[in-house]
Amino acid sequence: TWNIDFNETNNERVISYTKQAPEGGESLIVAVNLDHYHTQGAHIKVPLHQFGIGYDEPYLIHDMLSGEKYKWQGEYNYVQMNPFEMPAHILKVERLN
Repeated sequence: TWNIDFNETNNERVISYTKQAPEGGESLIVAVNLDHYHTQGAHIKVPLHQFGIGYDEPYLIHDMLSGEKYKWQGEYNYVQMNPFEMPAHILKVERLN
């Protein structure tokens, strides 16, 4: 757990953290809905500097739980979680070449 950094969110019912393998290995963003009864969404601040991604550079997000892929850009991105369907996201960050 020494390599976990918590991410800023704009919803107190959503927690998010980043975990990165040493020496530029895989990078994950985890987001969890802390509300057991209601869908919650939040903008989370992605630590682009940790991933070596520029502020205007698009990057790929692969949700390891659902299999969905998204193209994100910029520091703040939106996640939404329904506690009865998908209460969390485990998002693998991949640079686009």
